[in-house]
Amino acid sequence: MTLSGIFIVLMGVYCIYLKQNKSPLSKSLFNLHLGAIVSTVLYNISLITTNLLSAYFITSLYYISIHFLVILLTDFIFIFTEMSSSPKYKKFIKVFNKIWLYVFFVDSFILILNPFFHHEFELSRLYINHNVFLCWNAKYFWMFNIHLYLCFALSAVIFGILLVKIIKANRFYKSKYISVFAVFLITLAVNIIFLKSKTNLDFSVLFYSVFSIICSCFTLVTIPRNIQNEMLKQLSDNINIGIFCFNLERKCIYSNTTAKKFFLAKDEILNELKSLLALRKDFVKRNIEIKQDDKTLTLAEEFSYLLDSQKKAYGYILKLNDITEELYKASEELFDSTHDALTGLLTRDAFYSETEKILKSDPNSQYYMICTNIKNFKLVNDLFGSEKGDEFLKEFAKKLKNTQSKTILTGRITGDRFAILINKTEVDEIDALQKIKELEKFTVSLNYKLHIFVGIYKITDINENVSSMFDKAALAIKNISENYSVNVAYYDNDMLSILKKNHEVINAFDDALNNNHFKMYLQPQVRCSDEKVVGAEALVRWETEKGAIHSPASFIKILEDNGLIHELDKFIWEKAVQLLQKWQLLGIDHHISVNVSTRDFYLIPLYETFTSLVKKYGIPPQKLKLEITETALVHDLKRHKKIITDLQKFGFTIEMDDFGSGYSSLTILKNISINILKIDMMFLSKTKHKERSKKILESVIKMAQKLGIKIIVEGVEDKEQAEFLKNLNCDFFQGYLYSKPITVANFESNYISKTNISGGTR
Repeated sequence: MTLSGIFIVLMGVYCIYLKQNKSPLSKSLFNLHLGAIVSTVLYNISLITTNLLSAYFITSLYYISIHFLVILLTDFIFIFTEMSSSPKYKKFIKVFNKIWLYVFFVDSFILILNPFFHHEFELSRLYINHNVFLCWNAKYFWMFNIHLYLCFALSAVIFGILLVKIIKANRFYKSKYISVFAVFLITLAVNIIFLKSKTNLDFSVLFYSVFSIICSCFTLVTIPRNIQNEMLKQLSDNINIGIFCFNLERKCIYSNTTAKKFFLAKDEILNELKSLLALRKDFVKRNIEIKQDDKTLTLAEEFSYLLDSQKKAYGYILKLNDITEELYKASEELFDSTHDALTGLLTRDAFYSETEKILKSDPNSQYYMICTNIKNFKLVNDLFGSEKGDEFLKEFAKKLKNTQSKTILTGRITGDRFAILINKTEVDEIDALQKIKELEKFTVSLNYKLHIFVGIYKITDINENVSSMFDKAALAIKNISENYSVNVAYYDNDMLSILKKNHEVINAFDDALNNNHFKMYLQPQVRCSDEKVVGAEALVRWETEKGAIHSPASFIKILEDNGLIHELDKFIWEKAVQLLQKWQLLGIDHHISVNVSTRDFYLIPLYETFTSLVKKYGIPPQKLKLEITETALVHDLKRHKKIITDLQKFGFTIEMDDFGSGYSSLTILKNISINILKIDMMFLSKTKHKERSKKILESVIKMAQKLGIKIIVEGVEDKEQAEFLKNLNCDFFQGYLYSKPITVANFESNYISKTNISGGTR
């Protein structure tokens, strides 16, 4: 009874704890504890009851409570094994519980009748010393076996469920079921032993109390904690971060698998701990390097104290993360982001940034910014393909790095333009020329001679924008003569004035365009057969507010380089179409040729622009002739061919200007159906071999005639040239022999009323 009292108190304490937890498992354990308490109390009361009838009733209630206790245990097993929450078993459990409830009521009813009929057991007093009452001695009949079989049948169900779970469960969770299974078997075995031994006192009832208490400990504390610890161990062993835990005596009390890979020897990790403690910091974060298998690993190290709830240290924790691969990838990404993919040199932005850092870190030294330019590099791509061009650039970059062994920085700024930052003491023009010649040697393999020009800018202000420094070095190259006799040029302030002038042109452009400061001029085009004016080429002049007139040479190239030429072209095209509309209303059958820049093909939808213009002003497209340079056609020939073909189908006449000035004239004639070729008489004047040039010109004109292409020759300045061209059956003339470019008013005054032109004044 003393033992029973102790277990009842323990189970009562557990009941208070379990009542606070609202989980299904806790509720089930609470019910199991109450059932064990009731069974224990009833058994102890049955022992001390002296009245026979009371003893019969209390003993019957005790056996009923044992049956109910096994039912509660079965319910606990259903929840503990998670069968009750599984959709697969829910219906089975519901039916099972309902059936067994009826069985329990029948068994209970039969036991309640026993005090009257004594059909299950009989009680008799047991004395010691012949007169001292000890307890009641029970004699069981065959019907009592039904009660036992029912209880053992439920026990068999519990046994089977736990056994199946143990067999099927993951190794990680087997211990959870084995622990409860073992305690259950012990309790069941003790119960059977006491039944078979027929002892006067049944101590097996206490084992139900023990079972309830142990189940609570295992299911709510020990097993979850073991599973949690095992999970944490598995987790820490499978992460890439090494973990060491030390107590205050510097003894390693825990280390995961990864940590052991980093520090194989005990002395190594203890030495590392000492070095960290020597820093006298609560938290340390740093990178360290260790040698392992002939490799150097970089570890991100984090060290801190382990603190309890009172913020007092009770140990140390050291975390190690292998960031070798991460750093390698980061360095690769950084390299890719700052270096040109083709040549491996610094990109423009990276070069500018690094240059700025170097100049500011060493302000007392003199540096030069150098720009290299491969003259006409585009021809390499056009003649030999982009792959050959890329191969050339890679080789050029390699040679550039090798020839400038002491160069501080080398970068690729644009396609074929490279930049070098170099110390003044390393710049020697004679030496530079020699190295340039060496760079040019390897171009021989291309069977095409390329010239490399170098512009040098002396850096005087380290706070100047680096981009501006490079622009000045690049500007110096423009002063190198076209005869290639000089390869190196230094920037001077005169070049800056040119640059300023360029900026002035760009800044004034919008206002000039909006205020009609750009004027359309016309240069007459004369029919060769009768020397009558049949049209004109539209040209442009820039008239300032003060009346000064700027020729195209002073602003056209600047506008082209800065992407503004298409705005001016559209302005002149519209002026030309407006004039054609006016002439059409007056019955004047003249055409106007307008220039189409290379940039226009990329910046304007040419087909839509020209077709909408002639529709808007109601003029035939044949009256607006489109003059395109050979250079423009060479760029992206396939794309331009489609645009030109579409314009011709609509009715426009296509003129090819500067025919013969490029290298692919015949290629263009083969691929594009040009209507008119325009040849400059400078072809004859700029050569010592005039007779040879005349024969070439004659051949070109005859070839065009065979192809059905008309010829305009511009730059005709004297009668001798005109007579020569007439004999060649040229179609049209244009030049100072007839008129220089003049205003629209002068053109209309001089030529609209005249149809027979015998000559003009320059």
